[in-house]
Amino acid sequence: MRRFGFFILSLLLSGVLLQAQETKVQQYLELIAAQEPFRSSSLGVLAVRANGDTLANFGSRAKLVPASNMKLITTGLALDNLGPGYRYATVLACDGEVRDSVLVGNLYLIGEGDPSLGVDMGTKDPELRNFRQWQEMLASAGIARIEGNLIADRRYFTEEGILGDWMAEDLESEDAVAAAGVNFRHNYRDTTYAGGATRSGAAHLAHYFGEYLASAGLAVEGETGDEAEFAALLAPEDSLHYLGRTYSEPLRALVKHTNHRSDNLFAEVMFRTLGKELRENDGYGSCAAVETTLLEEMGLPMSGVRVRDGSGLSRKDYVSPEFMTGFLLKMIGRPVFDDFVRSLPQPGAGTLAARMRTAPASLKSRIYMKSGSMDGVRCFSGYVLPLSGKPEDVIAFSVMTNNNTAPSGTVLPILDRIILLIAE
Repeated sequence: MRRFGFFILSLLLSGVLLQAQETKVQQYLELIAAQEPFRSSSLGVLAVRANGDTLANFGSRAKLVPASNMKLITTGLALDNLGPGYRYATVLACDGEVRDSVLVGNLYLIGEGDPSLGVDMGTKDPELRNFRQWQEMLASAGIARIEGNLIADRRYFTEEGILGDWMAEDLESEDAVAAAGVNFRHNYRDTTYAGGATRSGAAHLAHYFGEYLASAGLAVEGETGDEAEFAALLAPEDSLHYLGRTYSEPLRALVKHTNHRSDNLFAEVMFRTLGKELRENDGYGSCAAVETTLLEEMGLPMSGVRVRDGSGLSRKDYVSPEFMTGFLLKMIGRPVFDDFVRSLPQPGAGTLAARMRTAPASLKSRIYMKSGSMDGVRCFSGYVLPLSGKPEDVIAFSVMTNNNTAPSGTVLPILDRIILLIAE
C-alpha cells in the first residue's frame, strides 16, 4: 500500500512539474510577443512531446517563410524514400576505340547528380579520390593517351536548375547555384584558368581532371569542357563504351553535411532526385508535387505548407510551426529517424556554433535542430531528446519569426531562451 501511495505521489509530482514547465514557456512567449521586436513582427512556436503533450503553443498555425528550415523536409523525405544508403554515381565512358593504348575518340564523365564532387566533407583534397579512381579505370582499359576531348556531361537533370523565385542578390552569390547532373566544387564561379570567363561546374571538373591526367603522364590531346561546349560532337549515350562508375558517400552522410553546413546545392540535388527517381521528372513543379504527395501520404494536412524548392531559398515557401512539428513527429516513427536526428547540428556546432554558449552542456547535448535565416527571417526547428531515452518523451519543436527587422543580437538570444525553456 505504501508503494502504491508513492507511485501516485510520483505521478502527481510529474504532472505538476510538467505543468510548471508548460506555464513557464507559455508565459515567456506571451511576454515577449507583447514587446518589440516581436510585437510588430510574426512569431510562431509549437513544442509537442511524441506522446501528444503540448509544451508550448503560440501562433503555431501561421504560414511563415522557413528559410533553411525547409531542408528538414527535403532531407527527411530523401532519407525516408531514397534510403540512407543511397549513393550518387558518376560514369566514366568513351566513344571511338582504343588502338595501341590510344583512345581514338572522346572521354566522358557522365554525372547522375552527385553534389559532393570536389566538396570538403572531412577529407583533404576531396577530388583526388575520384580522380585516382577514374585514372585506374583508364589504366584497366589500356588507355595511356586520349586523342579526343574530355567532356563532362551534366544532362542527367533535364530541367533548368535555377528557380525563378530565388532573389537576384542570391543568384549573384554562392548561395544559389544550379543543381546539375555534374556538380563540382559547388559549381562556384572559377575563372582562374578561363581568362575571366565563367564556365559550368562540369567544365571545371573536366579541366581539372585533364590537368590531373597530364600530371600523371596521360595526355588529353583535345579540349576539355561540358556537353554544351561539344554539342555537335556528342555521341548517342547508348553507343558509348562504359569503363566504370564511382559513387558518392551514402545519403546519410550527404544529409548530415547538408544540415550541418546548410548546403543549398546538396538540398536542391536531393529535391530534384526525388522527382527524378519517383516521377522521372526533375522539373521544379514536378519535384514540389512529389514532395507534397509524400507529405500527404505521411498523413500531414497540406493546408500548413507550400513547397517551392528544397533549400528554402524561395520566399514563396511557406510552413507553419504546426506543420513543421507535425512532420518532425511523423519522422520519429520512421526507420530512418536515428540517421535523421543525428544529421542535425547541436548548439556549438555547424551553423549553430554561436548558439546558447552559456547554457549547460548537459542541456545542449540533448538539442538537435536546424537553423533558417534570411532578411527578416529567423527559424529553429528540431528535437530535444529525453533523459529517459524513451521515444514517447522526445520533444519536437518549431520556433519561427518573420518580418523581424531587429538585429540578430537582439532576436537570437530570445529564440535561444524559448528553446532552452522547452528543453528544461
